[in-house]
Amino acid sequence: MIVEIEPKFEESAIALGARALYVVDSRYEQNQNPEYDFQYHRVRHSALVASRFKSLAEEIYKVDPEIISQRDILLGEALAKGHDRFIAWYSEPQFKNCIERVLMRRLGGYNEETSAFETIGDMRKINLDLGMEIFTNEDEKVCFESYGVTIPGFSLETKTVFQPRLCKDSSLIARLIAFADLGSAGLFPFGYIKDGNNLFREEQLDIFRRLTDAEPIAEAERKDISDRIRLWSHSQVDFAFGRGALFEQELGDLPEKIKDILRSRFSKFRASADASLNIAQAREGMNFAEKIHSMGYLTSDTRSRLIKQSHLLSN
Repeated sequence: MIVEIEPKFEESAIALGARALYVVDSRYEQNQNPEYDFQYHRVRHSALVASRFKSLAEEIYKVDPEIISQRDILLGEALAKGHDRFIAWYSEPQFKNCIERVLMRRLGGYNEETSAFETIGDMRKINLDLGMEIFTNEDEKVCFESYGVTIPGFSLETKTVFQPRLCKDSSLIARLIAFADLGSAGLFPFGYIKDGNNLFREEQLDIFRRLTDAEPIAEAERKDISDRIRLWSHSQVDFAFGRGALFEQELGDLPEKIKDILRSRFSKFRASADASLNIAQAREGMNFAEKIHSMGYLTSDTRSRLIKQSHLLSN
C-alpha cells in the first residue's frame, strides 16, 4: 500500500534534519578547540549520508513504491543527518620505540544511542510545538534502529569495518542509512580516498599536535609519522576489498530487484582498492613533507593555518 504523506510531515522532517546539521556544525566545526574541529565527522559527512540515502531510496521507490514510501524517504533523510550528532571520545596514548602516539577513540554504541535519544527529543518537541502527532512511536523505533546499525566493528578476517547490528531483519530505512554511512568504497573512489585522509587526520591526535607545536619534530618522530601514513595508505586497499567482500551478505533478505539496484550503485569496490593502491605506492617514495601534504594537512584540513611551516622545510 502506498502511504500518503501527512500534512505538516514534510515541513517537520526538513526541520528535524536542519536541527541535526546545526548541532553537528556547532559542536564539531564552530568549536574553539581545534581537536573538536573534526575533519571527517563534519556537516559534510552527515549531509552526504543523507543525500546518499535519499538517492538510493528514490531509485528503489521508482521500482517498487510498495517497499518504501515518500514518507519513509523524508524520515530517513532527516534521520541520516543526525546519525553522528553526538560524538564522545577519549585520547589513548600508545608507545612505539619510545615514541608516544595519541589516538582518538570514539565511544561506539554510546555515541549512536545518545544521537538517537537527542533526535527523538527533537521529534517530540516538534510534536509538542505543533500540538499534534507528527512523528510516531514507530518513527522513534526506526530512529533508534537506524542509528544502531551504524555502530562500527572491525573484522580481522576481512580487514575492514562492518556494522554488527545490521542483520537480515534490519528495516530498509536502517539498511540504506547503514550503506550510505559506510558506502564510499563502493560508490566513489576519489571520495573514498578523501574520506580516508580526513579520518586519519581526525584520529591521529599527536600528529596534528606536533605539526602545530613550536618545538622541532625529531627525526625519529618524522620516521614514525611517515611509517604510520604509509601503513594507513596500504590498509585502505584491504579496507575497500573487505567492504566489497561483505556487501553481498549485508544485502540481507531484500527482494532480488532491490538487491540489483544496490549492486549496481555499490559497484566501485575494486576501483577504490586500485586507486588506494596507486596512492599508497606513490607515498612510498615521498619524503616527510610530501606525505604530510598528500594527507591533506595543508590543503583539506580546516586547521591548516595552525601548522608550523618550519616543520616541513627538511625531510
